[in-house]
Amino acid sequence: MLDTSVVFDNLDLLLKATGLTVLLTFIVIVVSTVFAFPLGILRQTTGAAAWLVAGFSWTMRASPTLVLLYFVFYGLPQMGYLVPALTVAIIGLSIQSIGYALEVVRAGIMAIDPRQHDAAKALGIPKAHAWRSILLPQAFVALIPPFFNNTIHILQATTIASVITVRELTGETNNLIGLTYRAVPLLVFSAIVYLILASILTGLQALAERRFAIPGPQHRPSVRRRQLRIGLDLPLTFGAADHDEKEVRA
Repeated sequence: MLDTSVVFDNLDLLLKATGLTVLLTFIVIVVSTVFAFPLGILRQTTGAAAWLVAGFSWTMRASPTLVLLYFVFYGLPQMGYLVPALTVAIIGLSIQSIGYALEVVRAGIMAIDPRQHDAAKALGIPKAHAWRSILLPQAFVALIPPFFNNTIHILQATTIASVITVRELTGETNNLIGLTYRAVPLLVFSAIVYLILASILTGLQALAERRFAIPGPQHRPSVRRRQLRIGLDLPLTFGAADHDEKEVRA
């Protein structure tokens, strides 16, 4: 039997560490999202700025998270900036997450039909207004799945903050293991908490997809039902319509 007494004896510490994990994840998500949208839009432009954004994204996605955290953790003090470990974790994780998040935004922008840009331009809609009211709402639908995938990745990346003495859930678990030598129950508890948090994010993704996504054909009223409602004898499929049209032409 698994002795869980060590978990209940230190439950207050573990819950406090869980709260810190949630807070760290939330801050990194907010910071990365705020910077990702303008950078993602800039990434789709031409010129030197787009190349700089592309280089930043490539560097952040190619750099190991641990190396980046060490670089910030040891680099800032050498430049004369003494900051808490939690702040270092926020800076390091946010910088790297921006590199991933701007590519998520870029994918959403690329999913927009190019004719939408042309239509907005033809109607004389100002560029900023077109992005705000027409283009970004459409991109938002396409970026929901990758956005939440990146969010879960950020949640998992917070575990690395433990190596720079941040007492989030993984850091507190490692500390208790060193004090009690009861690794298995503490690791099981930690794994369950991360599973619950990831499941909550997955549930929020499903809610967002149902709320904002355009309904597919399976969610629309059937053509036959609409025919009965309006009393018209219309072909049930596009294929049938094409066939009838060919017969009329013949």
